[in-house]
Parts: sequence; C-alpha cells; structure tokens
Amino acid sequence: MGKFKKGHKVGFKVGLVPHNKMRKGVSSKESDSEQTHYVRLTREMTNLVKNVPYKEDKSLSNTGIKPATLLRSKSSDTKKAKPVKSAKEKQRIESKTNRTINIKLNAVMWNAVFHEHSELSPHCKGFLEWDMSKEERWGLGNSECAICDTCSYQSKKYKLYEEVKTGKKGRKPAKMNIGAQAALAQTPISTTSFRKILLGTNSVAPSAKGLQKRANAVLPKIKEINESDMKRLRKRLINIKKLRGAENPSAPATQMVYTVAENETQDKSILTVVAKNKLCSIHPVNPNSGKFEQCTENCSSTLTFLKSIGDEYSWAKEALTDLNADEIEAKHFTTDPDSSAFKAAEDLYHENITQTEPEHFLDTRHLADNHRKNIKKNPQILNMMPGRTKKEKENLQNNFSLDLSARCTAEFTEAMEKYGGNFQKMKNKISFICDAIPMCYTGNHELCRRHSFVCKGGKKFWLKSSSFLTSMFKILNTTDNISEIRKCILYRLGPDALNKTKLNLNTQKVEGFNRSLRRSLPKNVTFTKNFEGRVHAAVHSVNLGPGESLMLICDQLGAPVTAGSSVEKSLKLIQRTDKLQKEHKKSLKYKKSMSDKRKYLYKAYAIAKENRDYEKNKLLSDANKKIAGKKQEHGYAKVKRIHRSSKK
Repeated sequence: MGKFKKGHKVGFKVGLVPHNKMRKGVSSKESDSEQTHYVRLTREMTNLVKNVPYKEDKSLSNTGIKPATLLRSKSSDTKKAKPVKSAKEKQRIESKTNRTINIKLNAVMWNAVFHEHSELSPHCKGFLEWDMSKEERWGLGNSECAICDTCSYQSKKYKLYEEVKTGKKGRKPAKMNIGAQAALAQTPISTTSFRKILLGTNSVAPSAKGLQKRANAVLPKIKEINESDMKRLRKRLINIKKLRGAENPSAPATQMVYTVAENETQDKSILTVVAKNKLCSIHPVNPNSGKFEQCTENCSSTLTFLKSIGDEYSWAKEALTDLNADEIEAKHFTTDPDSSAFKAAEDLYHENITQTEPEHFLDTRHLADNHRKNIKKNPQILNMMPGRTKKEKENLQNNFSLDLSARCTAEFTEAMEKYGGNFQKMKNKISFICDAIPMCYTGNHELCRRHSFVCKGGKKFWLKSSSFLTSMFKILNTTDNISEIRKCILYRLGPDALNKTKLNLNTQKVEGFNRSLRRSLPKNVTFTKNFEGRVHAAVHSVNLGPGESLMLICDQLGAPVTAGSSVEKSLKLIQRTDKLQKEHKKSLKYKKSMSDKRKYLYKAYAIAKENRDYEKNKLLSDANKKIAGKKQEHGYAKVKRIHRSSKK
C-alpha cells in the first residue's frame, strides 16, 4: 500500500450506481418487527440476569419475546460519594454527627475556651466550634479542641471522657468503654451489633478491633468478680445453716452441666459454675497431623476435641470439688432422672474427699414431664379413650396425659402443704388418693369427697376447672381401665416416687439460668475468646438481678455509675421491675389467669381443629399417594376395611 499523499481524493468511482437508487419501497422482513432492547445494568444485576439457576425446557420457554441485549455493566446503582478534600468541607460534614461526651468535662472545656478566646482576641465576634480535623477518638470517648471561624484561635485538646485509674503506665481506658463491655456481656449482642446501633443513631462508633481489645480485658475481670461473689454466697449459706442449728453445714443442690444451685434459701443462688470450651482462636486444628492436644493457657480452649462436652459426671465432680474447698457439701442432691451427677457425689464420698453421704432426690418438674410422656405412649390408655376415630382418641390421650399429670402434681403439692412435716402420714393419705383419682375419671366422686385435696365432687369436681379436658369427659368404669390408670398414677404417687420427691425440690433455678444464659451466649454466635467471661456475667446477673449486677460490676471495674444520677435511677428501676415481675408470676392471681387462658386456648383450638379442612401432601404426585378408592389424608381407615373383607 502506497504512502498517503496530500491532496489525494477519496470517494466513489465515477459512474458507480448505488444498489438502491432505483428502489421505490422497502420490503418488510421478519427481523424488522422485533425491536432490539438495549439495557445497561449494574454488575450485580447483570450477573443475576445471566446466571439462571435451573435448566428450562426451551420448547416450553419459547414465548416469542426477544430478550434484551445487555451492554457493558455499570459498577453499582448508587453514586460514590466524592472524597472529602478540604478541611472546611470535612468540618461541615462531621459537625452534623453525634458524639458521646461527659457533660461536666464538656462544660469545663467550653468555659476555658470562651475565657481564653476573649483574652487572646477581645474584639473577635467569631463562632467557636470543635475542630473536627484534630479530633481524637478513644472508643466511645473523644478528645476535642476548639477553633474560631473568624480569627486564628485554636485551643488545646480536652478529654471529654473520664478515665479509669489503673496505676499502670500507658494510656488509661475510658470509663464508658469499660461500662459498655460490662453491659454487652449480659446481652445477646456484641461488637458488630453494638457498632450498628451506634451508627444508626448517627454517632461515630468505636472500631471493631478496639471493642474486642477492651472486651478481652474486661471479661476476665468479670469472671473474677463473679467467682468472688459466689464465694460470698457460699459463706452466707454456711452462716444460715449454723443459725438454723445444723451440725454439718451441708446444702441440698441441683445439678446441670455447668451450674450448681442451692435450695436452702428462697433466692436459690447459683454457687458454682463450670464453663468448658472447645473453640480455640489461636491454634488451628490440623486434621492431617492426627493430634488433638490441649491448647496453651493463652488461648480460649479448655477442652480437647476428643473430650465429650456432655460429660455431666466430670463437670459435676469438678463443681462439687470446688464447693468442698469452701466447706460446702451436697447432702440432698436433686437432679433430673437421667443425670449422672449423683454418681459423682457418691464417688467423692467413697473417695473420702467429702464427709457427708449424699442422698438422691428427683426433680419434681422433670418427673412430672416423664409421667406425662409415659401416659401418652401407653396403648392401653389409648384404647379406653371415648373417641370415635383413632385420631380423636390420640388427641384425647394427649390431653388426658396432661390432665392426669397435673392432677397428680396438684394432689402431691396440697399433701405437702398439709403433711409436710410428717412424711409417713402424707404417704398414707396419698395411698387413698391413688384409688380416688381413677374413679373420678369415671364420674364417681365418692372417694374424692373423702380423700382428695383438689376434687370434692358436686360443683367443685376436678374436670370443672381442667384446662385440658371437658367436664363431660368420662371413661368406662371397668376393672381393666381402673387398674391401668392406677398404674399410671403410681408412677408419680407410688411409694418409691414419694421417697425420691419427699422434699419437693426441683431444678427450676438451673433451668431458668440456662434460659438466661442464652441471653449472654445466643446459639447463633460463638464467642470464642470471651465465652467463659460471658458465662460468669450471666451467673452474676441471675444471682443479683440485672440492675444491681451491672452497677456492682461497673463499680468494681473502676467505672462506677454516678450516684443519684438518672442512670442510677434507671438501673434501679430495671432491678425493681424485674423483682416485681418475679413476685407477680408467683402470685395466685397470675397462676389463675394463666390457667384460665390455657383453658380457653385449648377449647378454641379444639373447635378450630374440628372445622378446618386440611390435607397433607396435596401437591405430591398421585404415584406417591396410591390408595384404593378415594384419596384420603390418612389411609388407615380404608386399609382396615380391605383387611376385614379378606377374612370373610
């Protein structure tokens, strides 16, 4: 190709006729009717349009609509904020956000600033404000200096937060950072959620690294505070036992995997807690090495991966040994029926570590729950239910199991109120009650009038106020029915069960603590580094109450709540409200209202269940639901009819 020369003309050749010069019209084509739709989407939207998660049949998906043509994608939907370049612009933006400051220190700063500015620039009428370019943040605390928008005045830097006097070199922690971590330890949220809440209020949040660093320092101290408080409770318990005239200061205890609570006082305080953790934040597990060794003291793990986390025997033995160090021994040991904790107490006694021979008792709440399950699974009870179909009988059996279990518990509780000091007399009385209850369900209340505490026949018979069965419920008065119901009753009110529950103790304090523990250790979050500290924070809160606990922890950490302030009043209100709610739930009025509500809901559910038209697996293919004749929700009725016809 030759070089381009100046003046060279480019164009059509002379005499060339265009191909459409003589064309009078344009013939339509099929492609001309389909207009191409061009769109430019964001990168995320482009990926969603292009990536189809399923393979659709093309013959069915051919709708005749031409898909859009995607142009090169944009970066995002939202426009990026322009970076702040000038100090003046940053000052304008940051001055509209919020800060957490100490009111007294803020007043000290501005009084000093106004006085200093008037002396250095007496004729200046400028506006004094914080210099946001010089701001220094320390967690929730801030150090600020003031500037004038007219003259060149600039103040020194003031700390607008109080510091904890540690007596050590280096920067002192802010009291509000200490208090924040103490409060977070008793809530389900941690670093991420706390920062999100602050940012939602248009406040500058501490860095995640700074919050975690402060948590690592505060949570071990909370553990020490709670262990010291549990020792105080143990000494108080020993003193109570001595004042009652007990020769050996032993205490009945309830057992769970992590906690042991006393049953001597109304507080039912938690005396010791065992927290075990397999999660290590420092040493990764190497499955190829085949080693599952104990981590060092610097990491969070206290168990190897080969150790079972559900070994109640080991944890109970460790907890009881800890109590024994403070001269507290468990004499009356209350556990759920399937617990191995009592074996740990027995072994400690046989090994001469403890001097008090333990006596085992069953938790009344767990026993009542097992009682209900046994009645519900009993096929003989199902056969005696006055239902028309199997489904109706199963529903009645479920309600009957709830009602009979509640009846036995009510009789036992009333007998304890009347004969609590005379166990033999109570056993004798309950033996007659075991004969009265089966007759009561047949409609015969003659024995109830003589022996029952909760059913007197007439207008005050048991089913009249039952939440689970109607007052018209009756079973046939046959020897087999009476005998089978009496067997069910003896599971809870027989001599062996009475011997195991004669102190009427339960593990509700520990069960309640397990629910409170979920507040500090929710299941959806694993606090690898601060697991043990959060356990002790939950124990401290349950023992002392939410308001009192937080005030005491903050005080011992060197960041006390100001006495007489609105903050202290609010925490005391939380404490008082929590106490009043607990007392209200123990009252007869509350229990009566809950019983009435439960009774109403059971009746409403029974009515709704009769009227509903529900069928399982309506959308499944017929191949999975082949039943002779009309398709039904349950096939047992049809199957039975076919079986009978085959016998004829």
